[in-house]
Amino acid sequence: MLVKIVATASEKPHSPIVYPIAVIKSSKNVDAAKDFVQFLSENQAKTVFKKQGFTVADS
Repeated sequence: MLVKIVATASEKPHSPIVYPIAVIKSSKNVDAAKDFVQFLSENQAKTVFKKQGFTVADS
């Protein structure tokens, strides 16, 4: 899939957009949820996020 950026919004009128992640108590599959959170914290996932233009927070 090819993504083309057609416009970029200014960073000034808002605070940074943050995408938090957590395993919730009522999860029906806690182990898979924990594995997914762990995966998103690894360098492989961070590399993909950065390649797509995201800024990765230090954990």
